[in-house]
Amino acid sequence: GFAGFAVARGLAITQEQRGVHECVVAYDLRLGSEIWAYGDTARFADLRAGVGPRATPAIDGDHVLALGATGWLRCLDVAGGQLLWRRQVRAPAAATALWSKPLVWGDLVIVTAGAETKLQAFDRLTGEPRWQADTPGGDGAPVLTVTASGLPLVVASGAAGASGHDPGSGLALWQASWPASGLVAPEAVPLGRGRLLLGGGPAGVRAYNVQWQIGTAGLTAALLWRTTQLRPALSVGVEADGFVFGLDEGRLVCIDAATGYRRWQGARYGHGRILRAGSQLLVQAEDGTVAIVVASAEGSHERFRFRALHTRRGWAEPMLHDRWLLVRDDDEALARINDCDFGLTAALFTTSTERAERMAAAIEAGTVYLNRCDYLDPALPWTGYKLS
Repeated sequence: GFAGFAVARGLAITQEQRGVHECVVAYDLRLGSEIWAYGDTARFADLRAGVGPRATPAIDGDHVLALGATGWLRCLDVAGGQLLWRRQVRAPAAATALWSKPLVWGDLVIVTAGAETKLQAFDRLTGEPRWQADTPGGDGAPVLTVTASGLPLVVASGAAGASGHDPGSGLALWQASWPASGLVAPEAVPLGRGRLLLGGGPAGVRAYNVQWQIGTAGLTAALLWRTTQLRPALSVGVEADGFVFGLDEGRLVCIDAATGYRRWQGARYGHGRILRAGSQLLVQAEDGTVAIVVASAEGSHERFRFRALHTRRGWAEPMLHDRWLLVRDDDEALARINDCDFGLTAALFTTSTERAERMAAAIEAGTVYLNRCDYLDPALPWTGYKLS
């Protein structure tokens, strides 16, 4: 999976797949040792994104809320990981994974339910259903709260459209649709004064102005501009001083938030993630490299970079907390491999010899195969670890 971390009470909390169990796991923020783990029998896998949960947990005071890939919404105690309640928000056999972080608003927790295009709200303390609404976004559109014309709105933005809802009732106050991009779309980016940056993928992004209009029954979303000069896959980007910095099919670009015109193109990072780090950008590249970038409307330059991960899919959302940068790496995969009572054989599939040797040395199995499995040779010993 590629769920990111949430931080509370000195704990770094994320979601992992451990064998047949989908788990919410808390680690000591400073030491990295596991403090508690809760798991249900659930597993999702696809060819594009692999195995495991995708959604970053949300912290609500003493509670942690986590949406699993198969549709389990769980509420746990932060301190000890005890299950307080859980709800299945959609059919577990669905073809797509859920990946949107739960949104806490007042006494509600709000999530989307994938291809069913349902926005659902539950009581955050009991898990009882409160309301549900249709949204054109599709496939687990991420949700966030914004303010437009003085009103709070829950915005669900997906690959095929977006909608704004009253948080208390779920009533749809505006909708916008566009041709589906074929990709999971990133979360919307507020641009201020009721403006939103929406969309993603090959179709690019669109800026809408959400305002009350005289003579209408509610809010309207007017298209301001659209561009294919910013085609993000995982996160649209960040807004600063009237400009949007994002990854256009993996390349860092700057877009004028007022017009959609591109100001410049920078270095390539792959389908990664971007965060604001004070006055600078933190870019996590797809290969696990982290770069600190100084960027403005005039251009950009890297101050420094380092290799935080050894991976080909550095898609998990990084987390900045005080002086800590939390990312996901191969150690999580290694922990899942070794989290077993048996250890006769294991198989690694990778194009990196260095990565294979490093992982193979740490796997607790008698035989480790590279890019194949269960090949026997009479000249080799046949033994195992643990109960094997």
